[in-house]
Amino acid sequence: MIDVMHIGGTTDWFQCLCGNEPHSDGFFSCDGDGRIISPSVTSGWNERIYVCGLCHRIIDGPTLQVMAVCSEQVVFDNDRFDWSNY
Repeated sequence: MIDVMHIGGTTDWFQCLCGNEPHSDGFFSCDGDGRIISPSVTSGWNERIYVCGLCHRIIDGPTLQVMAVCSEQVVFDNDRFDWSNY
């Protein structure tokens, strides 16, 4: 049996398992690998996946399910994200 994890909160106020909330390190729109992308349809964002800014868990917004954790390379890339493109 697979253990499915969910974060706390609601679909508009996340409370990650690491303790992060929107007013702390925040959550960012991302692709399926957890790479931060602009929150727009033209960026390829599917309007439902977010990455925790603290522990790098990838979260399905509507269900609050933890889908994965970013790889080290994605965390490295996200740390160098060009916020002028967000």
